[in-house]
Amino acid sequence: MKYKVTIETAIAATKYAILPICCWPPPIGANKWAVRRHNICEMGALMSTCMKILICKKERLRLQVLVAEMENFIKQATGEEKELIQAYVDRCFVLHTTVFVSCILGPIFFIAGPIFQPQPFPGDVAYPFEVNSTWLWLCMYVMQSISIFQVGSMVMVDILYAMLLWYTGLRFELLNLEFQKVTNTNELRGCVGKYQKLIRYTENLTASTRIIAVEITSIAMFAVTTGGFVIIRRPGKYDVVKFIFFELVSAMELLLFSWPADHLIKVSEEVGASVFNSDWIGKSPTMLRNMLSIMQRSQQPVVIYVDGLLPILSLAFYGSTMSASFSYLTTLRAIADG
Repeated sequence: MKYKVTIETAIAATKYAILPICCWPPPIGANKWAVRRHNICEMGALMSTCMKILICKKERLRLQVLVAEMENFIKQATGEEKELIQAYVDRCFVLHTTVFVSCILGPIFFIAGPIFQPQPFPGDVAYPFEVNSTWLWLCMYVMQSISIFQVGSMVMVDILYAMLLWYTGLRFELLNLEFQKVTNTNELRGCVGKYQKLIRYTENLTASTRIIAVEITSIAMFAVTTGGFVIIRRPGKYDVVKFIFFELVSAMELLLFSWPADHLIKVSEEVGASVFNSDWIGKSPTMLRNMLSIMQRSQQPVVIYVDGLLPILSLAFYGSTMSASFSYLTTLRAIADG
């Protein structure tokens, strides 16, 4: 029998991969000491992960609610719902697994840097004191290695948000199927209640995702800019490999958000079509008015954007960003060759 990765396995793997930077929210109802211990661990993380840590710290209460609802839904899912959940897992398995493995193998590659480069530590840093002592050198090496693994764990936070976006799209798709099966006022009233609850959930999710999406887009632009400088300098093979890895991970991070965000736009727009495709002919005027209200509301799809900073997050935005990035790199390469 072919082994399949389940949603429970995906959540557990993401949770434990985030542990080094302590950004997975503690469970609802955790005692004060557990929360305090969680906060203390956060402060020991690397400065390069500081932004994500601060975002997760700020959004802790909201993330608690979002993650708890997702986990509760998965535990209580029916057979039909589990089939659709598995279909979603299979759909994004390749991308998420690639990012997951990269964030494990990447740090290992960087930690092994002194094997390929004439440098004593993984990072190209200088200390204001002598590190000739074996024990001091070992302590510095271990500290840098831990920091590098924390950077890898930082990317796992993106997988957490991507999972929440996919989960929200899943709930909209399930709701669309329910709307298509509506035959009376009571069934419609039940669907409307679920729709309103789902809208409140998406409002919390998009409010939290906007912040992290701006950070991801900024990091992707930073990766392209610094990558351009690396090209001009004509670095060695090891630095080129590091640059390519950095660029690919940044591109995959942006795709982690853009793909489920684009899907969320589509399925939230399809609510109106699902209502229209239901058995509404010959129903009461009250029921028809309620259906019309839902169709009007669905014309405002769920989008993630920040005025002046981030356009609507979608695959179209991802494509334009990648196109502009490659044009920039090609131009710099041409200038360097000239």
